[in-house]
This record gives sequence, C-alpha cells and structure tokens, in this order.
Amino acid sequence: MELTPLSSEAEAIPNFKVPKSTLPPDDGKRQNKDVERISDPATMGHFAFQSETGNTSKDTLNNRAQQLIDKLNEKRKKDATLLAEFKKSLEDQAASAYSTVEQGMVQMIDKQEEELHRFRNALGMLYSDVREP
Repeated sequence: MELTPLSSEAEAIPNFKVPKSTLPPDDGKRQNKDVERISDPATMGHFAFQSETGNTSKDTLNNRAQQLIDKLNEKRKKDATLLAEFKKSLEDQAASAYSTVEQGMVQMIDKQEEELHRFRNALGMLYSDVREP
C-alpha cells in the first residue's frame, strides 16, 4: 500500500500520510448481487442482497421504506400529543402561579388600605385636637 501526503496543511504534522484508496475502480456495471445497508433501526447491522433483475428487492425496500414512514408518522403523532399535553400542563401551572400571585397582591393591597384607613383616622383626630382651643 502506497502512502501519500494529505495536503500542505498536513505538513505541520510530521510523517503524516494518508493511504491511497484500495477500492476497485467503478466500471459502471452493477454486479448481480450488491450488498446494501438497511437503515431501519430494527434491522440495523444486517445486510440485504439486492438482485439487479429482481423486483422483490425493490418491493422489499419499498415496503421497508413505507414501514419507516409509517413509524415516523406514528412517532410524530405521539410527539404532537405529548407536546399538547405539555402545553396544557404549562398553561395550568402558569394559571396557578398567576392565581397565587394575584391572591398575594390582593391581600397586600387590602392590608395597605387598612393601614391607610387607620392613618387617616389618626390624622383626623390629630387635626381635631390641634384645632380645638
């Protein structure tokens, strides 16, 4: 196997070499059986053999692709349901927090009004005492 330098940037790393491709040249013809990876998580790591002339492989791939699409659609529906439930939960929590804050503010305003009323009464008495000869 012959090694060649990667590029001028690789020259910064001493003795760094990249192996030349060992793949056979592509002559444009498909062999009778090609090995293809299947991207379905259920069959990950397994190989499927596809015949150049057989429709069964196309049908199998189409079926698997449709199954993947169906699974994705099911997962999207579940995700949409989960998001809707999460949104409802957040809305309920926000409403509850708002209600708690509102009650606290109403109580604080009531307390301040009560103190203001007492102050006004005390000021009225003081004014009455100052005015009396």
